[in-house]
Amino acid sequence: MKRFYWEMPPTRTAKRSRTPKQKCALVDIVAQDGQQWIKVSTVTETRLLFDLAKAGWEGADSDSDTDDEDGLLVNGLAHSSIDDATSNNDRDPSRIEKDDGRIEIVRQAQDLQKASLAHKVHYKHPSVTFILPKISPNPPPEVIRILDSIRSTGATIRLGPSAPPADLDSAFRKLVSNPFDNFTPTLNIDCTILLALVSDLSHCATTPEPWFHQAISRQIQVETREQLLPSILWPAMADRELMCTQEAAKRMREIVDTIGTETERKRSDLVLHDLTTNPSPPSSASLQASFAKLSNYTIPSSWHLPILVVPANEDLSVLPAIAQRVRSALTAINQSVFLHGWVEGCVTLTSNRSVKKQIEEIVENEEGEVEGPRIWLCNTARSLVGKEKGRRDLGGKGE
Repeated sequence: MKRFYWEMPPTRTAKRSRTPKQKCALVDIVAQDGQQWIKVSTVTETRLLFDLAKAGWEGADSDSDTDDEDGLLVNGLAHSSIDDATSNNDRDPSRIEKDDGRIEIVRQAQDLQKASLAHKVHYKHPSVTFILPKISPNPPPEVIRILDSIRSTGATIRLGPSAPPADLDSAFRKLVSNPFDNFTPTLNIDCTILLALVSDLSHCATTPEPWFHQAISRQIQVETREQLLPSILWPAMADRELMCTQEAAKRMREIVDTIGTETERKRSDLVLHDLTTNPSPPSSASLQASFAKLSNYTIPSSWHLPILVVPANEDLSVLPAIAQRVRSALTAINQSVFLHGWVEGCVTLTSNRSVKKQIEEIVENEEGEVEGPRIWLCNTARSLVGKEKGRRDLGGKGE
């Protein structure tokens, strides 16, 4: 039950009498991470026929001398509208659209179309689906006309009741969304995620110190409530190959070498493996066993180590023209990370919210639907605990 506007919504301080009609559409279910809007309607075929007849009456000439005291006039007009619908060669298409637009469900479809065209989610306009459980898969021709009007907005329609689930377990599984469903077999890891994987804050209870930056103190509190690695990052990376660019690995090592604790340095050595210097990485099992000694958590076997360090692929010739604008807006390290993931066609994991938003705004402002880099945002970050002297030397910045 979420409203989407195709114009700016009125402010709370606006006076009611001066507030124009809200130009928005109500979506019953927002699915597929925002990319699908679902409208459920229990309208019946009888109701649609009545609405069609009403639209025919309102579209009739005002000088009609037809009279009916028993309601037969409505039926007669419904018949007239049906005849018109089955003989579109004799009717003005704009008139048909106008008449059908007076039917509530068609008007809803038109509003959803306007709202969808005003929004983009992951570079695409959301698709609209109507679920009409009380309309049979083989409706009468009069209802087909209404359904065609809905489809003309670009919406898809599902008719008839859905088959009941075999059991509650299967029903519950469908209700639970998986945020990693669309992940690629290989994931591109940003520097911010690399730091989160090795930070002491992510692996053991940390006692706040007076010299800690406020951000670190907040991260300690968040980690106490929700453990980042076992609850988010390890499930996201499960059974997938992991890679990062040389620039991301270099920046991460610079930070770790400057302010990292001894355990953070050890984890860094276990996590990364540069293929350009050593083409044969150690086994994942041996790295997991060594890493387990540096963490309070059980290391899942589905977490494939090491993360392979590869040269950044920034061949923009395989990307849409907008990639040049994206490149010019990013710093050198972000170019290497996000353009590499874009070129390679893999999902990039990051906690850099500002860069993700920046890229999406550039691409989504382009005319039409242009596919940008696939970016998954981790909503929480982890800095290195660091050492007091080193952190002060860096002005308190660990990333």
